[in-house]
Parts: sequence; C-alpha cells; structure tokens
Amino acid sequence: MVANSASRVLNGPAEATIRYDLASLPATLRESELRLHEYSFRWHEQWESIVNITRRRVSGQFRRFGLKGVAGVPVASVSLSPSRAWIAVSDTVRISAVALDRYGSPLIDRAFAWTSDKPETASVDDGGLVGGIAFGEAAITATSETVAITTNIVVSQYTWSVDSIIDAGSSFDVVWGTSASDVYAGGGGTQTVHYDGVAWSRATIYGGFEDIWGTSSSNVWAAGSNTLYNYDGSSWRRLGGLPGSAFLNGVWVAPAGEVFAVGCSLRILRGDGDSWQDDTHPLSGENGCLFDTWGTDTSNVWAVGGVDDPVDPDLDYGVVLHWDGSSWQVEYVYDDDRSLRAVWGSPDGASVFVGGYGDGVIQGPGTWTPANLGTAIFGLSGTASDDVYGITDDVLFHFNGAEWEEIRVPLIDRTVYRGVWVAPTSEIFVVGRTSYAHPVIAVGRR
Repeated sequence: MVANSASRVLNGPAEATIRYDLASLPATLRESELRLHEYSFRWHEQWESIVNITRRRVSGQFRRFGLKGVAGVPVASVSLSPSRAWIAVSDTVRISAVALDRYGSPLIDRAFAWTSDKPETASVDDGGLVGGIAFGEAAITATSETVAITTNIVVSQYTWSVDSIIDAGSSFDVVWGTSASDVYAGGGGTQTVHYDGVAWSRATIYGGFEDIWGTSSSNVWAAGSNTLYNYDGSSWRRLGGLPGSAFLNGVWVAPAGEVFAVGCSLRILRGDGDSWQDDTHPLSGENGCLFDTWGTDTSNVWAVGGVDDPVDPDLDYGVVLHWDGSSWQVEYVYDDDRSLRAVWGSPDGASVFVGGYGDGVIQGPGTWTPANLGTAIFGLSGTASDDVYGITDDVLFHFNGAEWEEIRVPLIDRTVYRGVWVAPTSEIFVVGRTSYAHPVIAVGRR
C-alpha cells in the first residue's frame, strides 16, 4: 500500500491517493471498510512511502492516521441517540446505535440485538424502532458483540419535547401564554423568553420577573422585584408610581383590565396602570408574603401566601384571601407551617385550587378539601374544574374531576420544575431548571 504523491512538506490538510494490493491485506479486512481518519496539519510525505496496515493501526509515514471500520476490530463501546426519550401511547421513536472501537471511532456495519425489559410498556424492533404500548417506563437495550447499552423510554399521556436554554439565566419559575404559539417563560434574575410556535427567543423586557398574566397578546403584565411591567403588543414598559416598596410575587389581570398584584409584607396592589390602590385587609401589618393571585372578574379574586408565626419567625402558616369587589377577607388559614404558593380556578369560579406545602393542593371555596398529594405544589393551571394540573419538583399531577394522577415529565440532569401553564388547545408547558442551573422548558402534546 503506497501513497501517491511527490515528496514535500505539507502545511494544512492535504489530499493523498492511497494504493493498496487487496492480496496483501489481512483476510479479515473488507475493502468497503477501509477508512483513514485524523490528520496532522504538518507532516512529511515521501514518494512511494509505505503504509503498514495491521488490524488496529496505520503506521509508517501515515502513522498519525488511524484505521476505522476494520472487520475483526472488537467493539469497545456503543453510543445510543437519544439517550432518553418520552413518547405517548401509540407513538414511536427511532433509537440509533453506533459501535465504537477503543479509540472512539465508529465501526461500520456492526449488528445489534435490541430488547425491552418491559415489552408490555414499550416494544422495540430489530432496527431500534420503539413503540409506546402502555403508560410506564421501559429500558431499551442495544447489544453488539458483548457490549450492551441501555436507554430509558417513558410512555405517558403526552409526547414531550425539551429545551434547555443555557444563556437565559439560572431558572424558569413561571410560564403563561395566550395560545400555544404565544408563550412567555421566565423567573427572577432570569432572561425572559417568548415562544412563537416555532422557537424560543429573548423577549425585550428589562430583567426577570416572578409572575406573568394578561388578557391578550397586546395586554400582558409581569411582576418582579418592586416593579410591574406591561406589554402592549409592540414594546414593554416599566411602570412607576407604585405605592410602597414591597417585593411583588404575583399578578393577575381581570377581563375588564383591572390589575391585581401581590407581594411581601402581605401587600396587595390594585389599579389600571395609571393609578394604584394599596389595599388593606385583615392581615395588613403582619409579617409574611403573598405569592400568587387569580380571579374570574373584579368581584371574585383570590390571593394566597404565608404569614410569619408570631412566636417562631422561622415558621409560617398558609392563608387564603378573597376579594368580593369591595373588601378583602380571610377565607382559609392553615394553622401550621404550610405556606401556600399558587392559586388557579375554573373559568366559572365554581372551583378554586390552591397549591403549596402540606397537602399539596386544597380545593374550595367554602369547604376546603385537601388532596393529600404528599408533596408541595408550586404551580397550577388548567382549562376546567375537571382538567387541572399541578407541578412539583419532578412530577406533574392531573385532576380529572374525581382524583389526582401522576404524569411523567422529562427529567434531564435532575430537573426541578416550578411552573406550569396549559394552553387552550391542551398543550402543557412546564418550566424549571437543571442541576447545572440551566433554565429548562418541557412541552407536552397529546
């Protein structure tokens, strides 16, 4: 086998014609598998220089090259893509497998055996095509020679896609939109992003926010720090003239346009964007924070949070406040350390769901019924009283009107979720962060 080129020093990539005699090659070497990889940016090439081939390397003047795909070279490892997938029942996903030698170079035409540890949950054919059969999780294994690797397939009610937006900050805490093609996600200290149905991009809003709500794509409100922001469809503006200096955590906008904002020091602001009222209520003057607010109209608004225990400031008890159009009243109080973090209700106002620590979710109004989920709920959203979603660290709960059930959500690098929003067309957006402090957004579609 020879290199056909004049003797010269080459600086940078160069082409060389390799001539070889099939009769002199190892019997196990297939001509179609002969490949050279890597190159030195400076090497000396001599006329008719000999290239020695063994089963594992190329030596001689081409010793910086390696041999890829030589039959007989053992498989050292296997690479699978994707390494984890989430599909719905009846959906499929193709898993690609590549055999590698000990240098990490691909080996061509190696055979694979595919198996599923739970074929009743997810099946796999001889080509790595996985099909969702029933809700659950299955391990799909690809084996080449004696080397095997496994990927996990989660079959749920939804097919999930995941975006990790590395340059947007550390965590997404809230998400809201007008439709599945007009969605905002963000969090305190995190760059706000917007989804147009195709891709996520940075929104032109100053800083991060703690909550967002609106009545249309041209009337969007965001709360963060001691500031409210408003988007009119073309640009964001930062509002001034707000009474007090309390940190704002939540915002809700009535269909008629009146804005309600809640925050620490148990502050409740109410206004139209130009003038604001600092509302008083039975808990005014006590220490604590209100974290979220929601309503159906200007005479039916709810606010939830926690009030510091007067004996032990490290403890707080959850509170639910209600606005009837003329005054705020305490509707419900937890008598132990169970701060409440989220509130959402059915469009007709007949059912109100409050999430937080303790029972996870309580349902009212009137008689408040605990869901006893065994975990805290940080975000709530839905489309009706029998279609409600609550998000915790690593589980999405769904209420069908009779009971709560778990929905598997994508977990990448120990993802922690904090916010959820359900589009009118039933797409689910959940947001949080990875263990590497990268904001993450998962979108579920039925």
